[in-house]
Amino acid sequence: MGKLEGRGLGVGGLPKYLDWRAQNHVFEDIAGSGWVSGFTMSGRQEPAPILGLPVTASFFRVFGVQTLYGRTFFEEEEKPGHDQVVVLSLATDSGNDTLIPIPKCLVRG
Repeated sequence: MGKLEGRGLGVGGLPKYLDWRAQNHVFEDIAGSGWVSGFTMSGRQEPAPILGLPVTASFFRVFGVQTLYGRTFFEEEEKPGHDQVVVLSLATDSGNDTLIPIPKCLVRG
């Protein structure tokens, strides 16, 4: 997920998103995302550059995406200090992306 506060979260940032979510009476659910950023992932092999997109907990639910393993984000993980969680996608040669769990890794960015 990355830090939603420091990565933009689209128009208005995290505070604006939280306001929109609290005042929403029209849509079934809403989601937010920040800007694509470069990160470095380490922990299993040599450090590797990856692209990441900070998203809200509802992002996967809104777009109908389910994990093959593990889970996506809890709403508590949107809060500053509780946002040290990532969901990884493994791109295959066939073009299908698979969301995969890695028990422990370090992502810097």
